[in-house]
Amino acid sequence: MSRRILFIILAVLIVAGGAVTVALFGRFDRQAPLANRQAFVMPSDPARRAELIRRGEYLARAGDCIACHTTRGGQPFAGGLAMPTPFGTLYTPNITPDDETGIGAWSAEDFYRAMHAGRGKDGRLLYPAFPFPSYTRVARADSDAIYAYLRSQAAVHQPNRPNEMQFPFSFRPLLIGWRLLFFFQRRIQARPSAIRAVESRRLSR
Repeated sequence: MSRRILFIILAVLIVAGGAVTVALFGRFDRQAPLANRQAFVMPSDPARRAELIRRGEYLARAGDCIACHTTRGGQPFAGGLAMPTPFGTLYTPNITPDDETGIGAWSAEDFYRAMHAGRGKDGRLLYPAFPFPSYTRVARADSDAIYAYLRSQAAVHQPNRPNEMQFPFSFRPLLIGWRLLFFFQRRIQARPSAIRAVESRRLSR
């Protein structure tokens, strides 16, 4: 059997497998709908808006967002950091509020979907190098605070660098199989008393 025939057979199997997993994942995804669907409104009161941004900054620092989304000597949160893996190299995206190359056109709902469900604004599956399997536990209010903080940063027009993943790992539908096995959306409802205690300790430092 020639290499060409083997390649065709392999391609057919990949397409067929992708179609099956897409169908299965569609059903799986409907069983776990995005929680806490709500419209985010930036507070009009300057003091409340400033407090929300300060809270978002605290959470972004705790998650060390800047470490992954900033290159050495680059603009904060503008992305482009190379993340080598055994399957190829990923490049972190621009998460500044630039409308064209960052997340300026993203809504708070889009941002929460990325954090909670591992999907981009266009619905594309995100690679788990972005630790959404952990971020899925982030409460909606905390996600909104981080979103508000990032929106308050300077917009940097820097196009995202394409990933350099090896075939077949560059074929994103294969992520469906990984997600079915290893990713489970979680929700945490933080208790108001716990939030007040944490904020009190933070402000007393």
